[in-house]
Amino acid sequence: MSEPETSSPDAAADAVTSPGRNRAVVWILAAVVVLAGGGYAVYAAMNQPIPDPIPGAIITEQPPQPTLSPSTAANPTELAAAMPTAVLTYALTSITPINVETAAGLPGRVGAGVDTTYRDGATVYTVTAYQYYNVGDATAAWESLAAGSEEVAPVTVGGVEVGSVATVGGEGEPFMVWRNDTVVLLLAGPTAGIAEFYEFFAL
Repeated sequence: MSEPETSSPDAAADAVTSPGRNRAVVWILAAVVVLAGGGYAVYAAMNQPIPDPIPGAIITEQPPQPTLSPSTAANPTELAAAMPTAVLTYALTSITPINVETAAGLPGRVGAGVDTTYRDGATVYTVTAYQYYNVGDATAAWESLAAGSEEVAPVTVGGVEVGSVATVGGEGEPFMVWRNDTVVLLLAGPTAGIAEFYEFFAL
């Protein structure tokens, strides 16, 4: 008669501990998944794309405006119409065409001319403009008016040289004379601001 089969102590122990091992494996795998997910989250958080900066508002300061109302000429000539009505805080307060057929002492063969006055309160600048028939006549007139000046600089428009500017008169009552193509202009007024006035004169 055969003896009944009996399981070994090791087999019984394995049978008892197998469910615990399975649970341990499950928890380990879960921990690995959690850690991996956390690592990815940290990586993603540290490697976010840099957003494009939102441009801020650009504040541009308005240029100073005249306190006086500019004058306009009735039926102006082409040259008169080209004269600016304001320069910085100075307003055009008078504009008078020059009769080139009767005016005396004109610098050369002038085709058209105009006298203008710009005011800012008690401060006054005057600009006389002469239109010539060609660049040669305008250049000759500018050279005669600028004779003796040691302060000469080029006049450029859009990066192209169109003439020259000179300061005449030294420390006394200087005036500035410049040529822009076929137009020659003379600027007179207070010494302290004459260079700035010329710089902002749009002709």
